[in-house]
Amino acid sequence: MKALACKDDIGLAGEWFQEPIIMESDCAAAVQYLKEVKVLKPVCLSIIQEASHEASRLPGFELNHVKRDRNSVAKDLAQMAKCLNHSAVWWGGYPACTEQ
Repeated sequence: MKALACKDDIGLAGEWFQEPIIMESDCAAAVQYLKEVKVLKPVCLSIIQEASHEASRLPGFELNHVKRDRNSVAKDLAQMAKCLNHSAVWWGGYPACTEQ
């Protein structure tokens, strides 16, 4: 599931931005699979290959693993989306719940 979310995020980044992208995930396996797509053979290989292809189309792409406790903004946004039952994109700003 995390690999699919990464693939979708990379695809959106390619549609919206024409500059280098830094993406972070708290799923170490998804990060490893995306960084070493030719070496590893995960169950979700086709999703990883699609994500890798999308990332290769970006002018720059960096993927980093972050520990779950350091990923509080993503957690806050996910909780907000669950409560409101919708998703959103913020351009040039961010919701108050993510302020530290």
